[in-house]
Amino acid sequence: MKRFEIRIILAICFIIPFLSSVSLAFITSNLQIQLLRYEPFPAEPGGYVRIWLNIENTGLATAKNVEVQVMPEYPFFLDERENATRYFGEILAKDNVVIDYLIRIAPDAVEGKNNITIRFREKESEIWNEKKVEVYIKFSYPTISIENVRLIPTFIEPGKSATLSLMLKNMGESDLRNIIIKLDLTNQQIVMNNDVNEKIIKYMKGNESKEISFNILSYPNATCGFYKIPIFIKYYDYLGNEYLKEYFITFVIGEQPKLELNLEKSEVLKSGDYGNIEVRVINRGSCEVKLVKIILEENNNFNILSSSKNFYVGSISPDDYEIFDFKIFVKGNEKIVEIPLTLEYEDENKNQYSERRSLMLRLYSNEEISKLYSKGNNMNIIIFAIVLVIVIYFLYKRRKKNRK
Repeated sequence: MKRFEIRIILAICFIIPFLSSVSLAFITSNLQIQLLRYEPFPAEPGGYVRIWLNIENTGLATAKNVEVQVMPEYPFFLDERENATRYFGEILAKDNVVIDYLIRIAPDAVEGKNNITIRFREKESEIWNEKKVEVYIKFSYPTISIENVRLIPTFIEPGKSATLSLMLKNMGESDLRNIIIKLDLTNQQIVMNNDVNEKIIKYMKGNESKEISFNILSYPNATCGFYKIPIFIKYYDYLGNEYLKEYFITFVIGEQPKLELNLEKSEVLKSGDYGNIEVRVINRGSCEVKLVKIILEENNNFNILSSSKNFYVGSISPDDYEIFDFKIFVKGNEKIVEIPLTLEYEDENKNQYSERRSLMLRLYSNEEISKLYSKGNNMNIIIFAIVLVIVIYFLYKRRKKNRK
């Protein structure tokens, strides 16, 4: 029995060190690399792709002096701003780190699944572990868009010049070459102003924006309003494939309306009188003015006797006029009576305007009125005398002729 117990004790003493060595052998680090995502998806030939990698220690021990290295091969190239090798002092058990790389893709890359090799190790190890991550490459239709249109000034006056600026953007990841932008001015109200209607951009990177400008001039007799200009954009990809896009931009030919108010006739000559006032509204501009409306305002010097203070004039063509009249009663002793009003109207592009204006009515004293009438009567007498002389002369000539 004692011999058996001794054997048991000896066996236990032998097994314990063995089990300890086995357990220590299994308590190690274990690095795993996984591709989290890449953008854009799919990647494009001639563009860039950024990949995100998850490095995880699935072991029970800390991984020390970890080294990770990307090994791109055609059609992939590491961006010159990136470091291929990344170092980590330690990665704890069951912990992870995330890294990313910016990779350039060859313009002539073949569509489909392509692999990027990632290798990694702990510094004390001479053996590299490798992991291949898969990136899908697809050739997409390259597109140039017009992001923004600026016209300086914001509208073109007839006979005046302006600058048309277009902001172009390469919407794809691939580079584009020989971008030709052409304005089609056929049957348009504008022409080029010491400029050409075709511009060339030699090169645009993926997602790059560039601005071009055209100097244009409207005809002096151009009709005000909205107009569309066709724009043709032709461009080429890295493989020499040609593409053509057509856009339309809208511009405005117009101007700030130029309305003039003239007090043409007045039946009111002195304070205490009442009568009609006739006003002429003249369009001195090059564009039609629409929805013209006048709103009169009373003050201490006169009262409005017309049934309404609002007068709708309507549309007035260029170099034309409209007339409206109203009745007032003048009070007070002012020599000049100010008639305030509000002038409202729209231009041809439906922009609304409202202006404060005044009409100045000249009043006269009784003495001045008498002189005016006296001058008028004297003039009437002179005119009557001249007419009478002419009539007598013709009667005399006729009578003399009949006698013969």
